[in-house]
Amino acid sequence: MTTIIANVVVAALIISLVAYAIATLTKQSKEESCASCSPKKGSACKGCQFADHCNKTIH
Repeated sequence: MTTIIANVVVAALIISLVAYAIATLTKQSKEESCASCSPKKGSACKGCQFADHCNKTIH
């Protein structure tokens, strides 16, 4: 019985670490993609796939 519980805990830990890694990589990708943007109208953000969520755009 304790082996089953240990396996479940290890599996949950692995899943959590993978989810954290994916979230971190996604965030880094977004930040790098928005790095070339400037807050001025007509900037590179106009066609950026992250423009809706980027804190550098002016709406």
